[in-house]
Amino acid sequence: MKMTRFQIPQHILWFAAILSLTHCIGCLNVIDKILDSGDETSNGDSVDDGWIITDIPVRKVSVLISESQPVQVTVEVVGYLPDGCTTRHETHQSREGNTVTIRMTMKRSEDKICTKVVTDIREQIYIGTFAPGNYVVMVNDLKKKFRVD
Repeated sequence: MKMTRFQIPQHILWFAAILSLTHCIGCLNVIDKILDSGDETSNGDSVDDGWIITDIPVRKVSVLISESQPVQVTVEVVGYLPDGCTTRHETHQSREGNTVTIRMTMKRSEDKICTKVVTDIREQIYIGTFAPGNYVVMVNDLKKKFRVD
């Protein structure tokens, strides 16, 4: 079987494509982890039994103050989950002086390939009763000041 001069470059291209694909299949996990690393913050990342646990990216924090006595405060948090494999993990809060700190985390299997579908989340978190004064609430990396009269 004789090849024409136009068939030789075509065969070389096919060979290069097949070689690239077989080499790249083993790299997909590495490439996915590199791409995903831009979606997650480096603060507080941990791996627990095959799960990557990290802070939820927070877009907005609102403080809702009731008109009751004593004044009760709820924080509304708007954030998102960066892909189809990531789920809510935990919410922890602490209060020291006039500062309330809330940490919201998400978890994702460290070896899954996932769809890049962003899911918005909205959550209301009751943080307690407050005397008159100036306060700060920190939700992951977002800070919001509020005043109770």
